[in-house]
Amino acid sequence: MKIERVAKDFVKLFMLKNKKLYSQTPAKFYVEEKNSAKFYVIWRSGGGFFSILSTILLHLKIAEQSGKKPIVDLKNFSSTYKESNPINGSENVWEYYFEPIGVVGSMNEYANSNFQITDGSHPVGMPMSISNSPDLYQIWKKYIHIKNHVEEMIKYDERRLEISKSTLGIHFRGMEMRTATGHPLPPSFKQMFFEVDNLIDVENYKNLYLLTENQRYLKKFHSRYGSRLVFSDSYRTSYRNSHSIYPRQNHKYLLGLEILRDTILLSKCGGIVSGSSNVSETAILLNQAKYRHNIQIRNGSNSHNAFLAIFKWYLKIGLLSPKNFRT
Repeated sequence: MKIERVAKDFVKLFMLKNKKLYSQTPAKFYVEEKNSAKFYVIWRSGGGFFSILSTILLHLKIAEQSGKKPIVDLKNFSSTYKESNPINGSENVWEYYFEPIGVVGSMNEYANSNFQITDGSHPVGMPMSISNSPDLYQIWKKYIHIKNHVEEMIKYDERRLEISKSTLGIHFRGMEMRTATGHPLPPSFKQMFFEVDNLIDVENYKNLYLLTENQRYLKKFHSRYGSRLVFSDSYRTSYRNSHSIYPRQNHKYLLGLEILRDTILLSKCGGIVSGSSNVSETAILLNQAKYRHNIQIRNGSNSHNAFLAIFKWYLKIGLLSPKNFRT
């Protein structure tokens, strides 16, 4: 029942508010802006994988505009995906997945006037939506180089799942997004099914690629679309946030690896249906306007009031007609 789901969300929100899922780097590490600095040290406090990456992209743009040499340091600073042990020989989370950007130093070295350290947040005045910034694609091409073992994993799953221009990509995120303060309100099943059904009825999509972190969502889509649905082997839960548990060795690293793989695959599809998220934003950016169909379901944003945010999605979604909130 809907009331029971609201109650569960209330309990979940209370628990999340009282438990730190993401470590925070002490404020003492933040260095004020130095116009004379030669190096620009980039990091991000908390956040999901592509929230982190979009922040890094924007800071790379700032470094480029200011003539400073960027250093992406997710070793000396906290990160959602940081493991207690080195991954592939590196303690820098960035280098778990990507080739290094700059030479990471020590905190003592960063105290030198040659280094400007960002404050770990999304840069002020920069857009939250990266898909509408063509220059960021050029920044990506210049600085973001995925490691070979990750590229091989992506290519393998692209072949295995038969991802092509005849694939309709679907990104469906829910769970805690329904009650997250200030975040975009996610689509409902009704909205997603409405858009997907309309496309596959009139367009020649051979298969459907679903990207979701929710096992219940996967089951419902599989029940509706059967063998036409393809999906990766990413870790999924039904109710819990995957970052709040540690069920396998190198779980944090693997969560990052899986969402990176899944998002690159999403960018290679022939069309996309999704809500508003950093995952879909990145896929659209990398696709470079080649999608035959790009349908984004926009339900507005949740309340910044933590109590009201628990209920707004349930109240608003019940009043929506699916076709009224698409772009």
